[in-house]
Amino acid sequence: MIEYHARLPLDQALAVGAAYARYSSRYQDSILDQLRTILDDAVRKRVFVPFEHVFFDLAVRGCKSDREGLNALRACLKRKAATVVFFFATNRLFRKVHRSLQFVEQVVETGARAVFVKSGVDTADSKRWRGLLNFHAMMDEFVVGMTADHVRAAHEGLLEKRFVFGTISFGYGGTPRSTGR
Repeated sequence: MIEYHARLPLDQALAVGAAYARYSSRYQDSILDQLRTILDDAVRKRVFVPFEHVFFDLAVRGCKSDREGLNALRACLKRKAATVVFFFATNRLFRKVHRSLQFVEQVVETGARAVFVKSGVDTADSKRWRGLLNFHAMMDEFVVGMTADHVRAAHEGLLEKRFVFGTISFGYGGTPRSTGR
């Protein structure tokens, strides 16, 4: 954060913003990667993001609306502490079209702006943002359903072959399998 504040001090910014990042499972750790991308875009857009306006949720699925970091972002926007909120991509907010649109409509109604850096959605583009958000959020929802089916089928195949494909349940021990090498 210090690097970004050096590149764009508050007194040179056009607006004060907020950032939100999320990842879904305990096996992911992409918050810093998301924030690097978000903060680079914020500096390009001359938006200062104070440390206290960086919100995130760790290992929380996008289907949940009640999230600690997202609730803190809502409170920040409600008190009008930020006028621009940055997200890495639409799938970091919600995985349902209607929830994404509803959230962003509420952001816009407060007079703030929402920017999805990698998805190319920016509510400053008043003629196109709704269509772009709907398209990206629809694809997010579609991909989740499709991916879940693929992962489930792969897990079933591994189970039939008696391979452990996740963590071993409590009370069970694994037997190392020779690969014949």
